[in-house]
Amino acid sequence: WSNDNGIGYSELVGTIVGSTIQATVTHFSSGFVGVKNYCAQHPGAACQGTNPCRAATCQADGTCQDAASLADGSACSTGSACTQGETCSAGACGGGFPVCTPTGSGAVYAYPNGWPMISGSAAAESFTRNAAGQIVSLDVDVTVSASDPDGDDLTYVWSSDCTAAGTGFTDATNPTAVATLTTGPGAATTNTVHFRSTDVTKGCTLRVDVKDSWKNGIVPVGSGLPVARGGDTVGLILATTPVDFVLAPQITNVTSPGPGNQVQAGQVFVVGVQVLDPTPVFNAAQTPFTYSWAFTGGVSPVGGSQVDVAGSPGSSIVQVSIPNPLQAGMSATVVVRNRSGLTTTYTWDFVARVP
Repeated sequence: WSNDNGIGYSELVGTIVGSTIQATVTHFSSGFVGVKNYCAQHPGAACQGTNPCRAATCQADGTCQDAASLADGSACSTGSACTQGETCSAGACGGGFPVCTPTGSGAVYAYPNGWPMISGSAAAESFTRNAAGQIVSLDVDVTVSASDPDGDDLTYVWSSDCTAAGTGFTDATNPTAVATLTTGPGAATTNTVHFRSTDVTKGCTLRVDVKDSWKNGIVPVGSGLPVARGGDTVGLILATTPVDFVLAPQITNVTSPGPGNQVQAGQVFVVGVQVLDPTPVFNAAQTPFTYSWAFTGGVSPVGGSQVDVAGSPGSSIVQVSIPNPLQAGMSATVVVRNRSGLTTTYTWDFVARVP
C-alpha cells in the first residue's frame, strides 16, 4: 500500500479469501496485489516477461528473462481491453479485432470488411448418350478459386437455374445430388463440385456465392455482429458453352469516418466506395454500374451530394448527416449493381455512445 507521505509502498499482511485478498489500511491512497519476488521462490518456472510473444522463465537471481519467440499465430495480448484475437508474428504481438465503442458524444465506428475475390473459374463438360445415341444428361466438373483480403474463412454455395429431377450438385463428401451445395466456412481457397442435368433442352447457369465469415467463427465481443461478415461475391458459369463467367463488382476502397473520429450529433461527413469490374476481358464489360443508397436510424443524405462514376474503375460518394439527438441503429448501405444485375453491398454501422 502506498505510504502516507506519497513516497514508495509498504507491504501489508493480507488474507486470501476465495479469489480476493483482504488487508487493513490506515489511509486512502493506492496499492497493488502481487507475490513478493515470485521468481526467487520458483527458479526455472514459467513467468510473464516483458514480451507476450516470447517464452520466459525465472532465473536463479530472481529475475524473469525472455527467451525464444513463440510460433507465429500464437494467441497473445497487448493488454488492451479494447482488442481481441491478437496473435504473435515474428516475436511481436498485434492484429486482432477492435471490440470497444469509441467514447464521446456520438463516436462513430464502422467494421470494414473486404469481400471475397474470385480469382479463377474452370469447367469441363461431358455428355451421356443412350443406346440410340441421344444425349440424356449433361455433366460438368467445375472448380472456382477465391481468396479474402482480410484472411476471413470462406463459404462456397453452389446453385443452378435447372431444377429437373436428377439434376444437382455433388462433391467428394456429398455423393447424392442436391439443388444447393454448401462447403465451409473454412480456409479453403479452391472448391470443386460436379453438376449433372437431365434436362438437356435447357442450358444451365451454374452460380457460386463465395461468402466470408470471421476467422474461426470468432466474432468481436460486444459487437452484436453475426458469424457471417456479409461479403457475397458471385460467379456464374453457363453450361453447354465454352468456359464463361461474370463477376459481381469488386469494392477496392472505402471512405469512412476513422475509428477515432468523434462525430457530433447533427454533423455532416462523407462515406463512399471505389469499385472495379473484375469480369475477364473475353466477356463483355459489365458497366455501367448503378449505385443505390439506404439509411436507417435517422441518418440522412444531404440533398444533391451523391456523386457516381458509372464506369470501371467506378465510385460513389455521398454526404450524410447524423441525427440530433443521436439514435440507435444508425447505418448507411450502398448496393453496387452491374449490367448483369449482380450486386455488391457495403454497410457502415454507426455506433453512438454517450460517456
